[in-house]
Amino acid sequence: MTIKGRINVLRRLEVTATASRAVFRTAGDMP
Repeated sequence: MTIKGRINVLRRLEVTATASRAVFRTAGDMP
């Protein structure tokens, strides 16, 4: 795997984690 490909994977995982965290936070704020 190329370095650029590895960076793309890490970035995608980071974006996914951030998005899921935002969803969980929103769900937690809902009654």
